[in-house]
Amino acid sequence: MLSLPDSIKNTETDAELAELLFILQEHKNIMSMIADYEQRKMSATEEEAFFRYLFDSGLVWTMPGSYIKRVEEMLDKNILFFN
Repeated sequence: MLSLPDSIKNTETDAELAELLFILQEHKNIMSMIADYEQRKMSATEEEAFFRYLFDSGLVWTMPGSYIKRVEEMLDKNILFFN
């Protein structure tokens, strides 16, 4: 467990640490999802959820072109859509 000195313990610090831990956990999940996708270990439903997450979060636009192309295909087939 992370221990902080009393002088810096406050609600803002707690919120920042919680956000950082969430981001780190999310990073771990994304990396495992990418590995599963690349190794073709996802079902069609899992793949759709994965790409929906990448699209909704905007992460897909920072990824290799093959991911962007897949999102564009899913948009064309109305599997994904803009909210």
